[in-house]
Amino acid sequence: MTALAPKVVTRSGGGAAHRIRSVDGLRAVAVAAVIGYHVEAGPSGGFLGVDLFFVISGFVITRLLLRQKKAGTFAVGEFYAHRVRRLLPALLCVILAVQLWVWTADLTSMRSTVNAQSLAALFFCGNWYTIYADVDYWSVQPDSAPLNHLWSLAVEEQFYLVWPFLVVLLIGRSARLRTLAAVAGTGAVVSYALAAFHYMPSLPDRAYLGTDTRAGALCLGALCACVTAVFGSRVQQSSRSRWALPVLALLSGGVLAALWSQAAIDSSSLYDWQLPLAGLSAAVLIGALTLLESAPRHTGPHPLARLVLGCMTARPVVAVGSISYGLYLWHWPLWIYVHRTYPDWQLSTQQVVVCVTSLAAAALSYRFVEAPARRVRLRAVLLSVAGASAVVGAFCLVTDPVLDTTPNDQGPVVSGVR
Repeated sequence: MTALAPKVVTRSGGGAAHRIRSVDGLRAVAVAAVIGYHVEAGPSGGFLGVDLFFVISGFVITRLLLRQKKAGTFAVGEFYAHRVRRLLPALLCVILAVQLWVWTADLTSMRSTVNAQSLAALFFCGNWYTIYADVDYWSVQPDSAPLNHLWSLAVEEQFYLVWPFLVVLLIGRSARLRTLAAVAGTGAVVSYALAAFHYMPSLPDRAYLGTDTRAGALCLGALCACVTAVFGSRVQQSSRSRWALPVLALLSGGVLAALWSQAAIDSSSLYDWQLPLAGLSAAVLIGALTLLESAPRHTGPHPLARLVLGCMTARPVVAVGSISYGLYLWHWPLWIYVHRTYPDWQLSTQQVVVCVTSLAAAALSYRFVEAPARRVRLRAVLLSVAGASAVVGAFCLVTDPVLDTTPNDQGPVVSGVR
């Protein structure tokens, strides 16, 4: 998830281009929270790691669009071609692996759900499928939905069907950057208000999964990109920023930690104020880390800044962040697989196995799927993706569905949460 945007690059005082390593570090924190929550080893609000992913993605994509627009290199076709390269090859591998497992293991009770979720994932509409699925789908147990977590990809991609065109429309000149910031801020307010409006006790699906109700975090990321573009240089030149920025990063990180430790997905508090506060804190944290890392070297970093950046840019943390997309894709299907195939294993054993195999699968995906997809010719990537998608789609459509209508008292399936 997201973490799904292209890697951010910035320029240091020396002028050399480099990735914002601290943002990669935040990706690692986000995916660790989500995995910990799903495997029952993390905080109760670990699902808010998805919101951190959303804010990061909104920030990264908007920052990229602004730079390309300023340089005159932005092209809509190239933007979406990059999204295809970045997302679909790895996503198709996960869908194919899940389909192969369900078919070879003859898990007929899972087939209809997996087929429907596969088709929804291919069209990036998994969130709306989950919201509006019929009663046969809702009767399926959470551990029978290995592709449930792909709803978040749908939210991001639906957002990016609109946002690049708004950037092009509103940024005719650099002076209009504040207009774009106002649009992003207004979008965030409206989205969070819709989340509170649509929330229903014990039925949080519409509020939690809707594109309109979850785009607030993406808008805040976009707002952060606009604010740092307008005020970044001025802030960095201030002598107070040497200590104010790391303090701001620590405070916003502390707020996120507090929210993650006690938030609940079926609580009115989440939709009334916790989601907006989580998104705002993530945006402040991203902005502070970005300005710290890109500050001119001759200013001399404050000791507190060195500590903050040292934690977020440590090599193991950045390494995990660089494969966070694969980790997010693989961890939930692997958790379902282990849960169903080895139910007698102790929970701690299941957790360790899933975490280790998820890291291995993500690393292999990055090395042999994601990285090569960025290097080969676009035509080859598009043909491969189109062919694989057609095969998967046809298989899902022709496979005879076997609906699982066994009643249960666990409520609806919501993004793979427990």
